[in-house]
Amino acid sequence: GSCAVTLVQGSVNIRKLALPMLLLAAGCLAACTTALSLPTATMLPVLLWAFNLFECCVGFYFPVISVVKSEVVPEEIRALAYNIYRVPLNALVVVVLLVDIPLRTSFFITVAMLLVASVCMVSLDLRPKTGTAGKSAVEDYGATKQEA
Repeated sequence: GSCAVTLVQGSVNIRKLALPMLLLAAGCLAACTTALSLPTATMLPVLLWAFNLFECCVGFYFPVISVVKSEVVPEEIRALAYNIYRVPLNALVVVVLLVDIPLRTSFFITVAMLLVASVCMVSLDLRPKTGTAGKSAVEDYGATKQEA
């Protein structure tokens, strides 16, 4: 996944890959949820291909979301914002580890969260651009440094 992002980095706006990547990941996990009710001979190939494709989406996720975060979160509060979001993330991990959630239910919840993330990406793309529209945090920093 991350190697594919490197290959398309110069020709495609990386941020535009976020929504298709999230939807593809949700589709892969939805296929896994559906495959759990199939006979074993049919279920295993579906799970194998769906998880492999999902892993490619995970490889896409980190470079793509890093670009999105650099454009959305101001440099001055980046560390604070990331640390604040780690608290609910860690609480969610603890809850998942303490509660025995059935496999099908956990896939369904994950698909729902990926669909919510997709809606958030759409709303992020539709919001009006202000200030340094279209600039990455690195470009903005360079421009500020040159002005000073």
